Amino acid sequence: MLAALALALGASAFLLRRPRPRFGVWVLLGGALALGTLLALPQIVEFLRILPLSFRGHYGYTAKVATTASWDPGQLVEWLVPFVFGRPDLLGPGAFWGHRFFTNAPPYYFSLYPGLLVLALVVASGRPRGRAAWWAWGAVAIGIFLALGRFNPLVDWLFELRRGSFRYPVKFWPLVAVGLALLAGLGFERFLARPVGEPRPRSFRITLGVLFLSLFVCWVFLSAFPNVANAWAHGWMPRRTAAFANNERIRWAGLCLFSLVALALLALATRVSRRWPITGGALLLAIHAAFQLFFLRPLYPSDEVGPYLARPRALDFVPAGSRVVHGSFLNLMRFAQIDAGDFPAPRTLWLERRAFAELYPFTGPMHGLRYELNVSPEGLDSFLTRMAQGGIRPAKDKDRVRLLAAWGVTRLLLGDRLAPEAAPGVRLLAEIPSFGRKLTIYEIRNPSPPAFLAGRLIPAPHMNAGYAHLIDPTFDPRRDAVIEGEGKPRPAGGGRVRILRDEGERFSAEIDANGPGVLVVQRASLPIYRAEVDGRPAEMIVANLHRIGVRVPAGRHRVEIATDRRPLHRSAAATVAGILLLPLLGWAGGRRRPIPIAAPPERVPPDPAEAPPAGATAGQTADREPG
Repeated sequence: MLAALALALGASAFLLRRPRPRFGVWVLLGGALALGTLLALPQIVEFLRILPLSFRGHYGYTAKVATTASWDPGQLVEWLVPFVFGRPDLLGPGAFWGHRFFTNAPPYYFSLYPGLLVLALVVASGRPRGRAAWWAWGAVAIGIFLALGRFNPLVDWLFELRRGSFRYPVKFWPLVAVGLALLAGLGFERFLARPVGEPRPRSFRITLGVLFLSLFVCWVFLSAFPNVANAWAHGWMPRRTAAFANNERIRWAGLCLFSLVALALLALATRVSRRWPITGGALLLAIHAAFQLFFLRPLYPSDEVGPYLARPRALDFVPAGSRVVHGSFLNLMRFAQIDAGDFPAPRTLWLERRAFAELYPFTGPMHGLRYELNVSPEGLDSFLTRMAQGGIRPAKDKDRVRLLAAWGVTRLLLGDRLAPEAAPGVRLLAEIPSFGRKLTIYEIRNPSPPAFLAGRLIPAPHMNAGYAHLIDPTFDPRRDAVIEGEGKPRPAGGGRVRILRDEGERFSAEIDANGPGVLVVQRASLPIYRAEVDGRPAEMIVANLHRIGVRVPAGRHRVEIATDRRPLHRSAAATVAGILLLPLLGWAGGRRRPIPIAAPPERVPPDPAEAPPAGATAGQTADREPG
């Protein structure tokens, strides 16, 4: 969607420019877009292959979920003071608390603070005087209109199309950001690009004054009337203590005070610009950049490397190659309480360090672990895997353990102990102290092997029936398989499996099947896989709700399962063709004369009667020339 926004911004700006581009320029532009598409073709092809059967493409999201991260008009106050709703880098006092102003979800953008100079320059740009200004205001208006999402009844329907194919309305904010940036540039030009001595627009100075007065009143209120301000802040914050509210009042007062200092320095640079426009303009930009870095410092994540390279103690009980489920991740089996701990400092970087120490899923590649039910937030995982994850959450602990065993999981990590009823299915390996809490590590008893020939096939007409079979005490995860269909359980051939290769995109094994049956492989069933038995295509089915099943004949055979990369290879060939054609495009573009931004001013002979006064400098006369 961001690429589409960038294309829309660029295309609309191109269409509005003057003079109108000639036909050859349109040809060059079309060629550039075509070659750019060829360069990106492998990504486009692979995305379109996985989308139809992904959770997002097959089922999608409800309108309420799709409009999460809509821009709440209440966030407008943060345009004046950054991090009004708390800082994302802190825990405890000063931490982020404003979820209700962000559709009760973690913010997509923690801050949209543009800086006080930008606000003043946008006002200084005045009414639209040309295509650039109209384009910028149009981008701002359309961006806000779409970013409002659920707060705008006129656009809410857009996010209901195709079950939420569009999500997070605030993603349209780049339209606003680009529009405001251009308006600020126009205001900067209008304010400074005047000959020395000529009057400048007063709107810039007036805006600085209004901002100064507003922030000064806020600072006085927060500093001189602490009791009233504390009561007001406490009522504004959901479920926060009086001490937390008092800390916020002090923090807000400090932000207002530093903002007043910034405005005073901007005013000083404005006075300098009256006599020395270039120096004053440079000072304005330097002051703006310095205070942006100062105010927005909490957005810059940084930490030492050492804590992430240290070997976690949990690895003593989770060997490489284990199939792991972390029950606290994504609230899978327990509500995530990673922030509920005793940390050396109230900073969110300790949450990241704790996640690495407790082997959260994103640490898997570092330690050779394979995590199951670890779906992506983009919703591009298999629909069946997403449903399997959803089936874990409402189940009881004993049923959860049975499901994990059926899916070949060997290790379970939790923030607390399982219910006693689940004890027969697990073995407690360790309870490791972790920031005032404990990381509990279980071994799943008798899990399904990485690949096996089913000895009993259990038909299930729908997913709910499949779940019922998997959690049934009579289900044996080492020999039984649930497949789609009707009827009663029936015996299958069974047999022996010897795994030859088990990699990310390829699996191969030699089997010795006692009769026709199904080979179950413990990896997510995805439409991009293809199976072969002795080099001939084989039928693939879904086993145990979201695993790969391959129908195999009796006897000794070699089974290969691999990602079908033929579409990728074809699209890569197109990319190579695009790369080879790029020099041709550059050559064609280089042969054309550059397009002037504006028509050159008409030169007329100077009138002797309008000769410059004695003592005038060349710069002063040049400032008065048209264009």
